[in-house]
Amino acid sequence: MLAEYITIYNAVFRGNLEFFQGRYKPVVLQHLSETSVGLSVLYSDWPGGTEMVIPLRDGGRPGAINAVGPQELLEPEVIASLRDRPDMGIETRRDMVDLLERVIDETLEEVEEEREELEAEAEELAERERQAPDELSPEEREQIADQREDVEQRQAEIAEREDAVEELTEDVRRLRDELAEDIETVLDREEDEQEQEIAAVPADQDDEEPESEEPAEVGDPEPEATEADPNLAVFMLVRRENGVVVGRLARVVAETGEQTDQSSLDMVYGRRFLELDGNYILIADDAGTPRLTQVDTDSLEPILFGDQEIAAGSMLATSGGAVFAVMREDNSWYLGRFTAGLELLERSRVVVDPDTYILFSGPRVYVQTTDGSVRPLNQTNMTAE
Repeated sequence: MLAEYITIYNAVFRGNLEFFQGRYKPVVLQHLSETSVGLSVLYSDWPGGTEMVIPLRDGGRPGAINAVGPQELLEPEVIASLRDRPDMGIETRRDMVDLLERVIDETLEEVEEEREELEAEAEELAERERQAPDELSPEEREQIADQREDVEQRQAEIAEREDAVEELTEDVRRLRDELAEDIETVLDREEDEQEQEIAAVPADQDDEEPESEEPAEVGDPEPEATEADPNLAVFMLVRRENGVVVGRLARVVAETGEQTDQSSLDMVYGRRFLELDGNYILIADDAGTPRLTQVDTDSLEPILFGDQEIAAGSMLATSGGAVFAVMREDNSWYLGRFTAGLELLERSRVVVDPDTYILFSGPRVYVQTTDGSVRPLNQTNMTAE
């Protein structure tokens, strides 16, 4: 993800030596030229004509997540380049916000450790300073003065780092708000596209099919496909395997319960499925991993599997046209918010119980965390309130 940002960063500032002169030290600038600095969008310019610049942080440790100053990559031109993409760069920008939040957490931990060490050192120094001057040699008095200067300088550095973290926290809050707005824009755009596709169906059908004696009502694109057969119902057949309840969708005759057909998906987790945008959404096994699954309502066969691993026992819920389920990232569980097309829009920052109940109330969604407490989250950006 950082590699993608660095690539865009170098591309948007290609040939802009003045930009780099205002941000980098002379030891870096002496190797840059206006004709080659940054990355050209033409492959033919790359060999011998590329000077990639990576904003390394002063004092950054090799391998540390803040060795490359990620906030330095968030120039307005970089964000604008991402937002010009069809998906507005949602995934890439969300990954960067997550990284910045990790940088903030780790920096605060480092600052706290340094402060504790410095406080202990300052207390020792204060003890020495309380000694009578005539009890100390000139060398000892000079040593104490130097140590006092060092302590005060390090205290000032810690204060500067705390100010920087506070400023970065504000930037992250702004970026997350912008991201939430763009997620809504993408969702609205997808809904508009779906409505346009549906609205276009009747005209196509009129050109290809003979007129029926009883024409469909205005606005009904596919009467036969959208009207469910009242004599049939979709049922979840369940069984228990290794102590886990799994199931399979089946179509049954409404009056008798007799099965007419069933899905090939025989490892559906839980007993609930949603109907959203003309398809069923459920949690099913995909090569040994539970994932959100989109199922055709006519054939009961899978259309699409999501990318994220979902908790097998996760509750499945919907609000505002989005799907909510518990997902795994690394070794922790989070509440995820997905489109009807199973794309991840946002996930919670707080770790949740994989079996949490999901409750919606107004703009909030409530979850249970691993310590048993109930936390309200903003439904749109999934931040804790």
